[in-house]
Amino acid sequence: MSCLNKEGKEQWVRSIRGGKITLEQYITSYQYAFTMLDLWMLADYFGIPIIFYGQFRIPFNNEKAFANIVKKNMRRFYIIRVYKPIINTLPHYNLLVDPKKSIYIDIYDNPTLLTRLLTVASHLGKPPIRISEYIEK
Repeated sequence: MSCLNKEGKEQWVRSIRGGKITLEQYITSYQYAFTMLDLWMLADYFGIPIIFYGQFRIPFNNEKAFANIVKKNMRRFYIIRVYKPIINTLPHYNLLVDPKKSIYIDIYDNPTLLTRLLTVASHLGKPPIRISEYIEK
């Protein structure tokens, strides 16, 4: 529930905790919108390397960037610009495109991007947090 709360779904968390609906009913309803957690779960399951990047602290690691690193020494990622969750509104995302018009970006080919990512996310040089570890917290 805290994951949903952090992503601006307070109204739904209150309804679930109040017994008005179940979590399953909410997730399978037409009113449910994908969250960063959903994107992370899918990326982890399918082995898709993603970096979430925003101007606010991302709930997964309390930093402004978060990487789903699927194997060591990753160079190429899909970079998703995330926006701060607004209570009870749909989330907003953008997929970054590099100057070569590619969405699968080699971060080492772009020193400015790499420096910016390392500045806002110290965890990028450390072992990644697994989604199962995050959910267990």
